[in-house]
Amino acid sequence: MGRIYVLFYDYLHTSGNHAGMAHLARTLRHSNSRIRLIKHPIQEYKGGWIVALGYAWIMAVYLRLVLRSGDQVVFFEYLSGDFGFQDTIARLLRKWRVSNFFSGIVHLGGDQLLELYKSHAGIKERLDLIDRVLVFGSSLRFFLQEQVRYRGEVIQTFHYADVDYYKPLSEGPKDHNSRLQVLFLGAIKRNIAQLADIIGRVGDGIDFHICVGKHKGYPQLSKFPQVTEYGYLNEGELLELMRRCDVNLSVFYDTVGSNAITGTLAVGLAQVASHVGSIEDYGDSSNAIWCDSTADFTVALRTLKADPQRLQSMKLSARRMAERISLPQFVSYFNTLFARDQYD
Repeated sequence: MGRIYVLFYDYLHTSGNHAGMAHLARTLRHSNSRIRLIKHPIQEYKGGWIVALGYAWIMAVYLRLVLRSGDQVVFFEYLSGDFGFQDTIARLLRKWRVSNFFSGIVHLGGDQLLELYKSHAGIKERLDLIDRVLVFGSSLRFFLQEQVRYRGEVIQTFHYADVDYYKPLSEGPKDHNSRLQVLFLGAIKRNIAQLADIIGRVGDGIDFHICVGKHKGYPQLSKFPQVTEYGYLNEGELLELMRRCDVNLSVFYDTVGSNAITGTLAVGLAQVASHVGSIEDYGDSSNAIWCDSTADFTVALRTLKADPQRLQSMKLSARRMAERISLPQFVSYFNTLFARDQYD
């Protein structure tokens, strides 16, 4: 069997933790002796894209020299704009008549891809450089197949959850008089204006924990006394905060599948989320409430505040959902998928 060259980027905000693609890449390497890892240089600083572009050329030259018949390349951050310039690497290799089988994981939703590449044709032209695409959500699969009209193979898989690290505290149902603890994570495609409206309307007895990371914070949220904003948290601190919460609140414009969803499922948080994108791929009525309006969000949160038994049932179901998309499950799926691929 040929070797599998995995090109990955280790983002600073997930570096060293159990949720990012770098963790997945390293776990796969330990599970499969055919895998060779190639790490992109860190570029999250002013002018870093210039170094990244130069390194992309170096990677392409290296792969041109080492690839043999039957080897494959997997781009872990394909179509991620300037991060890694993985489409540039693929373009150079094809220009140099390298015919090995290329796969790419695409993370960004359709609207984000259009923002980056300006048109369906611009996206398709880059996708046509590779033979297969892996996505973490049904909405992105539909976008690539039906709107972009990519004719290569599109495989829908799942964003993993590391259930061995992200574990809930073993507690029983909350008391009726307890305050509901609600977590809000992430920044990409989040609707902060709607979040502020929800907080303003939901009423008493609910606390909101807003993780802003390296963002300066949201003035429209800080005016509420029931809101606590958190700057950057390391993984241990974030896990501790997750375990203190009951509900993961996701107010999205769009989503494909993220570690904010899978990590909170693993910790056993009930999901209250915008009914958009691929969100239904990561839950059902036993562990989630999908919302189409601000009114839906407020009703959902009030319902869970008033019904501790339902909340507890949803939390247990969330953990079971995470176990179905666990890291070992993804590793097994990946290795099975590539075991059947031998291209000469």
